[in-house]
Amino acid sequence: MTNDRFRGGALLSFVFAMAVLAALLIFVEGAAAGNDASSPARPKLTSFKILQPTVTDNDKNDVKLGFAWNVAARNLQGGVLKLSVTDANGISYPVVVDLTRKKYAKASGKAKAKVRLVCSDSEWLAVTAWLEDSNGRKSNRKKVTLPSVPNPNDNGSYKISWPLGTEAYRRALNFTGFDQDGKKVSLWDFYGKIIFVEFGTMWCGPCDWMSGDVERLWKKWKGNDNVVFVSVFHEGYTNGVPVTQADLKTWAADHKYQVILLADPEREAMGLFHDPAKPATVPQYMFIDPFMQISFKGVGWGQNFFYDQINNSIKTMVNRWFSGS
Repeated sequence: MTNDRFRGGALLSFVFAMAVLAALLIFVEGAAAGNDASSPARPKLTSFKILQPTVTDNDKNDVKLGFAWNVAARNLQGGVLKLSVTDANGISYPVVVDLTRKKYAKASGKAKAKVRLVCSDSEWLAVTAWLEDSNGRKSNRKKVTLPSVPNPNDNGSYKISWPLGTEAYRRALNFTGFDQDGKKVSLWDFYGKIIFVEFGTMWCGPCDWMSGDVERLWKKWKGNDNVVFVSVFHEGYTNGVPVTQADLKTWAADHKYQVILLADPEREAMGLFHDPAKPATVPQYMFIDPFMQISFKGVGWGQNFFYDQINNSIKTMVNRWFSGS
């Protein structure tokens, strides 16, 4: 009798456990269906096309997209079109297009948008697109791959004028020097990263003051492998005397930071980004994006603006090039 009661209780426990498991499976399947991109609770990217047959570096391109909902009350206005762009060198970056116009305030339709794509020296770009509505609900994804070419204006004869008589090529030309440890370093070793480059001399007061801010910036961003700081010196501690590797070692020891210090005693590096016919104002500095294009260039140091300006620029570039999708 006791054994029968035990077996009966065990059977009831087993049936109850199976019922709970079945209910759990139904819940999980329902949740998965709700998260599926084809669910009516989410937008659908019905078509995606870049209208230009070839992407030209750093030019705006026309994008045509189709969208739809199975729920008539939903729309895309206030949402975004997101692109994940990957080039032949394995560098990826995001592009976000705000969908604010009235043409997105309907349950389905087709629309055009403009996006700026950067291909640098890549022969092709792979572009993956998806939609997100104003509540962050994501659509399915579509992918296109197109050939890409350099911008025809991006050559040695095309320059952008910068303040105080300085000039810079649109693409950062490569230069090579020896660092404080005697290691040969080239600017293009850091392709795929955000690079802050500073040009100066060790005897220059503002260059020394700027180094304090650069140290603070390095400490703030040293945990991010996508950000690199490079300081290039053409003169050492005496006006008119070319910098030496011993000067670099002394500077590194005095300033207690581990940015990359490069000797440029012939001013070859600085000469790539400066008109030699005009005064060589120092310090100069610039940001280079992961595709080795100069995003920003400045001259001089200011106690009230430099740190915040550079820190905000780094934040903007990190969010643009390395934020998750």
